[in-house]
Amino acid sequence: MATGEAETKKGPVRTCVGCRRKALAAELFRVVLEPGGVVVGGNRRPGRGAWLCAAEGGPSEDCLTRAIRTGALARALRADRKELRWQAAED
Repeated sequence: MATGEAETKKGPVRTCVGCRRKALAAELFRVVLEPGGVVVGGNRRPGRGAWLCAAEGGPSEDCLTRAIRTGALARALRADRKELRWQAAED
């Protein structure tokens, strides 16, 4: 594991699919693929998920944009890039 701030704290370490920064899961925002290609936010939702840097009330716009543009979000969710649709988080 690379040295960094995430190692000094305890908990699961995840990687942002947008910027590839490693951080504690509590510091990132998880998005989940639901049936029909809808991507919703929420750390407690079941299903295939991907992690993005967190911002106020959701994922970081920069990381989300980069993950969509490069196709990293679709790859992480194992979905067809053209069929993904974003839905605002409710929790």
